[in-house]
Amino acid sequence: MADIHPLPTHRVSGVGLRRVTEQLRQAHEAGVDLGSRVPHIHAAADAVRHLIEELRGTVEALIASRGMAGPVDHAVEAALRRYIADAERLAELAAAVPHG
Repeated sequence: MADIHPLPTHRVSGVGLRRVTEQLRQAHEAGVDLGSRVPHIHAAADAVRHLIEELRGTVEALIASRGMAGPVDHAVEAALRRYIADAERLAELAAAVPHG
């Protein structure tokens, strides 16, 4: 039976992520059964949701502070809102990956 090794998803240092990636690469090359990636996919979905909420708050603060009123401002606001909606759909798709 495979050992499931959860990957950190929040505020991981570049060095730490490279270390974990190298460990996983070596295990994979050695033929170690790394188990299902579904828990990692679900954890990534949670991380994306968290980042979306941070981004949404930042965008709302930016809009409020700049009084976005010009045509360029409205286009930027619309593009940011589309980006957030797309990221939400991605997180939903990842969260919906079935165990199994």
